[in-house]
Amino acid sequence: MKIKKAEITSLKGSLIVGISIFIIGLILQLIFGQFPYTKLKFPVNLYVFAEVFFITLALWFLFKRKTFVKWLSSANAALASIALFTFVVAIIAIFPQGSTENKIIQFLGFNSVIYTWYYALAVAFFILVLGLSTLRRITPFRGRNIPFFINHFGLWLAMTTALLGFADKQQLTMPVHTGQLVWFAENSSKEIIELPFAIKLEKFVTEYHPPKMAILNNKGEAYKIKGDQFAEVTENKKLQIGSYNIVIDHYYHDAFFIGDSVINRPNTAGTTVAAHASVFNNNTKIAEDWLSPGNHMFPGKYIFLHPDSILVLLDPEPSYYGSEILLYTESGIEDKAETISVNKPLSAEGWTIYQHSFDYQYGKDSPYSVFSVVRDPWLPYVYSGIFLMMVGACWLIFAKVITKKTSKTKQL
Repeated sequence: MKIKKAEITSLKGSLIVGISIFIIGLILQLIFGQFPYTKLKFPVNLYVFAEVFFITLALWFLFKRKTFVKWLSSANAALASIALFTFVVAIIAIFPQGSTENKIIQFLGFNSVIYTWYYALAVAFFILVLGLSTLRRITPFRGRNIPFFINHFGLWLAMTTALLGFADKQQLTMPVHTGQLVWFAENSSKEIIELPFAIKLEKFVTEYHPPKMAILNNKGEAYKIKGDQFAEVTENKKLQIGSYNIVIDHYYHDAFFIGDSVINRPNTAGTTVAAHASVFNNNTKIAEDWLSPGNHMFPGKYIFLHPDSILVLLDPEPSYYGSEILLYTESGIEDKAETISVNKPLSAEGWTIYQHSFDYQYGKDSPYSVFSVVRDPWLPYVYSGIFLMMVGACWLIFAKVITKKTSKTKQL
């Protein structure tokens, strides 16, 4: 279908261009497979950034009177680029990202959209239109044009650096056993990567919420029962689950089983949570015993209320877990005590170290801690773009409020 020059600049023509870009990207995806992001590693991505920056400037300052450049900086082109980018992002939301056995989805790249040609072209179209739309408001550089330029340039900077810096981002997994000194990690391909720092795990620490109580069927599925199903268990607590009244006579956070006896032994390896419960039905006691989810040392303990109903104490959920470590770096840090926990990462030699996981089977007695080690050298530029976006947005809001107050004053 042929589209006249005048039609291209219309909203309908702009949307057709967006659809055409997606189709071209899809064809490239079917022919060549994944977009070669790995070839955009530093310094190639830096060269590409410079090219995109200067090409955008050249298009505007040298050819801004040309119909094509005028269209690229127009509202219609902006709507088309946003629509195309939104459509591609919608594919990510619709189809689970990751490995799939569906050959058609895999062939089209719907399970790994950010590695496809149509995603790369949609982003390139959006960035080009955004850059030219931003430059369109540079003259006259006064009034509301200033915060508009700052806001949109911030968005352009954040998106461009985030996408071009994607190839340089490294995310590694680093398991460290207690007392072990480790200076390497592995990537998703199980390749060993040597790091400019080392970690020695001194102690793994975890804290738990009180466990919850539930009634399960013989398949291990929870019944849909009214009352205190999944309520937290504490000392002397009274619960009602369906027709059963349950009294927690004793609760031990660090229980140790010796035969049929249970003692509370805090700060002891291998302990688990346990609760002694009395169960009543129609004011008649029908059962009493110890309940425990069990752990690597002790089997779980349950109360059978019925052949198809089992009263259980569920595994407690962690409220905190972290690692006490000693840090060593190539820049000269030795034996520096640090704590890494969830929401409290550690920065070292340009890397960020996050607490990732531990051995859930052993729980608080986990013999190792797993760290996620991330290096993203382009992240400061992404943050700079986000900061400019916020400054521009606040400026626009403030300018709008001042304009309203001024107009009201003039009317009075």
